[in-house]
Amino acid sequence: STMWLARALPEDGYILTMEGRDTHAALGQENIDNAKLKPTVELKCGRAADILRALPEDTEPFDFIFIDADKQSYPEYLELSLSLSRSGTIIFLDNVIRAGEILNPENQKPSIVGLRDMFKAMQNHPKILSCTALQTIGSKGHDGSDVLPKTSSWDASQFDIKIFVIKKLQYNFKQETKYILKFVYNYILTYFPL
Repeated sequence: STMWLARALPEDGYILTMEGRDTHAALGQENIDNAKLKPTVELKCGRAADILRALPEDTEPFDFIFIDADKQSYPEYLELSLSLSRSGTIIFLDNVIRAGEILNPENQKPSIVGLRDMFKAMQNHPKILSCTALQTIGSKGHDGSDVLPKTSSWDASQFDIKIFVIKKLQYNFKQETKYILKFVYNYILTYFPL
């Protein structure tokens, strides 16, 4: 996903991507190096929440945040994302429906509880303008994604492209990332016409 998102950025774009496992980080870095991308892609290895908390206080806000990581930590990632964003930032949380299991009160798996807690945290959150959950059914089963822009008025001319990605390494994101980018583009134009 990092590679496909990077290809959509201008030459002065920036992506911070995080991997929790050394082996995934090594493979990710090898792919980044081989791709010779114009935008800056910085890969950090470690727990995403720790990496985000360690960013310098003067880190510029991110414009687009893509989260695809351990689901039990989604509430924490949501709050950290909001603290690293500005009005108009789009936050995309992947895999939030889990075959409908988030609605099954008997399912108390940490990943499901984490997603429920995230949805509760979003309700009436003062920093969230709106939220759209999309259910998807495809070759990977029944799941879905959440998209939310940060609140307040937004001047589209301030939208310089800066992305960070919290994800688990998977190997074929081409179709999924094209879908995400197309959706986000249309979402931005709907809520924030240029």
